[in-house]
Amino acid sequence: MTALPQAPPHAGFVHRRPPVEVLSEDALDTLERGWRRLLLEVGVRFDHPDAQRRLRDAGQRVDDDGVARLDPDWVQETVATAPASFALEARNPARSVRIGGDALVLANVAGPPFVLEDGVRRDATLHDLERFIRLAHVMDEVDSQGSLPCEPTDAPLDSRHLDAQLAAITLSDKPHMGALFDGAKARDGLDLAAIAFGGGDVLEHRHVVYGVANVN
Repeated sequence: MTALPQAPPHAGFVHRRPPVEVLSEDALDTLERGWRRLLLEVGVRFDHPDAQRRLRDAGQRVDDDGVARLDPDWVQETVATAPASFALEARNPARSVRIGGDALVLANVAGPPFVLEDGVRRDATLHDLERFIRLAHVMDEVDSQGSLPCEPTDAPLDSRHLDAQLAAITLSDKPHMGALFDGAKARDGLDLAAIAFGGGDVLEHRHVVYGVANVN
């Protein structure tokens, strides 16, 4: 792995103030009743067959068209199994951050198709992506370079995610985002993370890569 310049570790941001309660108790009760009714009566459509199977195996009702009507109590119990916070490790341990709790983690955005340079907007390229990752690496205010600060439109679509993952892992030692968009690409991203962090067993016990989910 290529040696990288070591910038001073970023201490991170911590929320010092308690959350601001903007809703009344009555409003919160209305929201509580609303999300429960939506899940149980209206349902949520899942297009992926494996997701439908997993929900059925968990005892949830899934119609033939993929609309799942979920037990609100089961949803709450399932969500409660997620940790309140966890350490997201970087290749450089001094760059590791904590997700959750009162920690605030700042990261690059993901996926803009265009860049603006010298007043000209144009399609983003792999070279642009690499420059954004290098920039995030040397900025103490940025905790994670992500992996897709722009869409490298000049890279082949079938291997573009590999180019982006390679750049994220080799051009910065901060925590990186994995490959997204479909199962095969996500697995490729996990395989590359395993190589960077010392083997597949690492992924079973440590958090070394993250992803985002667009619920739309």
